[in-house]
Order: sequence, then C-alpha cells, then structure tokens
Amino acid sequence: MSFFTSVAEIDRMLADLPPVDGATQNKVAARQSQLTKPPGSLGKLEDIAIWMAGWQRTEQPAIRHGQCLVFAGNHGVVAQSVSPFPAEVTAQMVDNAKSGGSAINQLCRVAELDLTVKPLQLNTPTNDITAGPALDRDEVLAAMNAGADAIADRCDYLIVGDMVLATPPRRRRSVWGGLAPMPKAGSARAWGLMMMVSRIKRRSSKKRWRANNRLTTMPWRF
Repeated sequence: MSFFTSVAEIDRMLADLPPVDGATQNKVAARQSQLTKPPGSLGKLEDIAIWMAGWQRTEQPAIRHGQCLVFAGNHGVVAQSVSPFPAEVTAQMVDNAKSGGSAINQLCRVAELDLTVKPLQLNTPTNDITAGPALDRDEVLAAMNAGADAIADRCDYLIVGDMVLATPPRRRRSVWGGLAPMPKAGSARAWGLMMMVSRIKRRSSKKRWRANNRLTTMPWRF
C-alpha cells in the first residue's frame, strides 16, 4: 500500500507535526510529587512516565500493543572493504531472527512486544556512498512506504531498528536506537525518517485515526 505519493508530501506532513502536550506532562509531574515515595526515587522511570504522558496526552500512559520493527538492507559501500562481514551475512541474520534465534527475539518476548523483521531488497544494495547519494528520491519514497506499511494498525508504541551488517561499524545503530509512543492504539533504507512514519501513516490513511496521534524520538537511549 502506498501512503505517500511524493517526497514533498512527506516534507509537508513532517512540518505539520504537533508538539508535545506540556500541560499533561506538568500534571503527571505534580502527581509524582504526591505519591508515597521519596522524590526522584524511581529515577529514569519517572522521566519516562512524564515523557510518554505528554505524547500520549493522558495522565496514565500505557503500552498495550507495542511493536518492534527491524528493517534489513545492504549498503553498496561494502564494496570498499569497510566491513568485516560480507553482504550475505545480512540475509543470514534475517533468517535467524525470523526463526526466533536472535537477541532481539528474546528482548521483545520479555517486553511483550510484537516483532517484525522486514528485509528490504537485500539483493539490491544501495548505491556506494563514496560515489554519490545512497538513494535517489524514488527509492526514498519506496522505503518510506515500506516502513509505513509495516506498522500494525493497533500499534500504540513503536521501536524501530536496522539490521545492516555490511556497512561501516560506525554507521551501525542499535536495534533499540529509536523509540516512540503512538497514543491510543489506532496508528529502509531510509531509516532516519522512520521515526516519523507512523504519524504520517495515520494522517495519510483513510481509516479513522485519532486527530491527536503523534510521534517523536525518545530523549534517551538504552
């Protein structure tokens, strides 16, 4: 399914994203000071609760249908001998994850998150970044549509990551590198923009998405 018809459309939707609900965050912070516990005793958990409340626009944020999406692709720059692994290893890792044998399978099981591992044209690597842009505009658009289509309709919390072994080590990202709440269930090669995909998908779909759905990146990482 195509949620986006042009890169310009994606740019317009990103520019129209609403801000966090600061009023709700203030209420949650005030409530925390009234709980029977020493101030700040729950550490980072208190910050997370305030952060999620602002984006879910509720004083009692929750994750009922969390989803983890892992996108797999290969970079053309592997031809420059920048990686200790050949491109074929990416497909092997995809198969391992799909069979339940990788670390992300165990983490998602413990966290009660639905895991989807989506390979993106593994046999067609991106262009070599040492010679020019990795993707052209049409390829970016195709990747964005693939990302949006992978998000479950009922997802209310999204974790996105990549599986790209055949790429320079400093370019790799943790599979837990991007997290975002999507309030009140309802709803890659271009991985960087995936952090906003669910919000755009909701605005683009003809389904009955709630008007206050929004998406942002976490202010911290594991």
